[in-house]
Amino acid sequence: MRNDFYLQFENKFRGKRDSILEQLSMYDSLVNLLLESTPQAQFIDIGCGRGEWLEKWKDSVSSCFGIESNSNMVQICLDNKLDVINGDALNTLKKIESASTHLVTMFHIIEHLPYEYLCELISECYRVLDHNGLLLVETPSIDNLLVSSRLFYLDPTHINPINPDTFLFYLDQAGFAKSKYYYIHGGPLENDNHLKVTRILNGVGQDVMFVAAKSIPFSKNIFESTSQWESKLDIGLSLLQTAIDYDLMQEKVLHMQEQINQKTKNNTLLANSLNTQFNDLKLELRHVFFFAKVLRFLLKPFIFLFHKFRKASLFLCSNIFDFLLIFKVFRKVLTNRFIIQISNLILKYIFNSSFVLNKSHIVSRINKYSNNKKFKKFNQYLLHHHKYSLRSNQYINILKNKKR
Repeated sequence: MRNDFYLQFENKFRGKRDSILEQLSMYDSLVNLLLESTPQAQFIDIGCGRGEWLEKWKDSVSSCFGIESNSNMVQICLDNKLDVINGDALNTLKKIESASTHLVTMFHIIEHLPYEYLCELISECYRVLDHNGLLLVETPSIDNLLVSSRLFYLDPTHINPINPDTFLFYLDQAGFAKSKYYYIHGGPLENDNHLKVTRILNGVGQDVMFVAAKSIPFSKNIFESTSQWESKLDIGLSLLQTAIDYDLMQEKVLHMQEQINQKTKNNTLLANSLNTQFNDLKLELRHVFFFAKVLRFLLKPFIFLFHKFRKASLFLCSNIFDFLLIFKVFRKVLTNRFIIQISNLILKYIFNSSFVLNKSHIVSRINKYSNNKKFKKFNQYLLHHHKYSLRSNQYINILKNKKR
């Protein structure tokens, strides 16, 4: 195997340098809280790899160095002018003075270590840390089903999946006053639909991080007095939380479905009840419907005669109206407003006519009558003239001769 195999593996699967630096920025508030009490702090990054954490803090603290066993990684750190020791982590820590360090970090290292070695390494971290010191650890989260069943084994050097509760026990046994873990870096389906099972598989935090304080006073300062740094973490969901979200959403959907089914059932029962009542009513009124049908048949001739009578009555009234127009006195009476209202009531309620009589209709009828009267007089004059005019008789004889 080539010497640079693991370096190439890191470059392919861990991510670009800039993206790692951006991820690590979520710890800025926590580290600054540490620096407030210890401005001249010393940082040690165990398994520093390509040196992203060292690059981030080298100019902010008095001492910041890494420990790395891979010579290719060490060379990259040296090329970036970073302080790094090439060697085994446990042997190197044993050479460091007790209570001389304020922050020890291990990013994705502990899953590469066997149980006995890891327990001894944690004890050494506790020894070298100052009274107001912190241990910060990251590792892949077995709570994420896709990570624990597949992605963890992508790296052939991973040998020890870390149970977070067991690791807290290690920290407690090593002497740390208080420690706590957080699921971070939510999976790509973290914000997906809560009803999707794939969210449970790959929406959970992909990593888990541990914070351990060496002393009780400093642990209170970290975990109790102020916890604003926690809000800056890229907190992810736990497997249990995604399962609870799924169950709650499923119950909500089932409840809504039950309500819809109940409403549908109620509507069906109501429709059946109304249909039954309607059929019963039809059955009870069948004699009434039969009598109404017979009565309609018997009254049909009378209704026909009534319509004929009404039509004849309207025609007669129209002729009477025309006759009355001959007399001037009736013309004045018929154009009276009160008489017009009475006439409309008779038309509406007695003759069932939609026609509305008004003064303009009567005046128009009077004018028509007057014009007809003038035309009749004129026609009589023409006939008289034709009968006794010599010239007109001559014209008639000429026309008759031409026809022959």
